[in-house]
Order: sequence, then C-alpha cells, then structure tokens
Amino acid sequence: MVIKVGDISIGKDFCVIAGPCAIESKELLTRTAKGIKENISILRGGAFKPRTNRDSFQGLGKEGLNILKEVGEELEVPTITEVMDARDLLSVAE
Repeated sequence: MVIKVGDISIGKDFCVIAGPCAIESKELLTRTAKGIKENISILRGGAFKPRTNRDSFQGLGKEGLNILKEVGEELEVPTITEVMDARDLLSVAE
C-alpha cells in the first residue's frame, strides 16, 4: 500500500517522518520544524494526546491541527498527525 503525503509516497519512497509528540504552541513547533527540516520528508505533530488522567495535558486539538498546517505551509513541508478518536476524523482530514 502506498500513501501519498504531498509529493512523498509512503511505502514506495524512503522517507523520514519526525516532529514533536505533542504540539504545544506555534512557536515551539516552528522552532522544532526549522531545526529538523533539512533531514525530514514529513513533519508530524500530535494535536490530540489522550491521557488516562483527564487533568493531564490532552493536546491542543483543533488548534494544534491549525498550527501544524500553518507551520507546514510556511516551511513548505508536508505534515501528518494521528487520529486518536473517530470523532476527530473530519477535522484531521481537513
């Protein structure tokens, strides 16, 4: 199976996917992405971080998705994230 992300073909081309476990802010994601941009094919960041303790950081959710999209566009690098709950599928797909 081959999955296209921008011009990258996962499952066909060699690609390096890297980024932060959780997107905490645009500033941090931008700094991280700039630091690894030359060595990655795809930027990934976790927008949703479900935890067993609901008082723990749960991720930025849709705001995190927007940040990931903005940073990817600004740095011209394709982006991905995980879908942790089927209810978030449409938001992630956008």
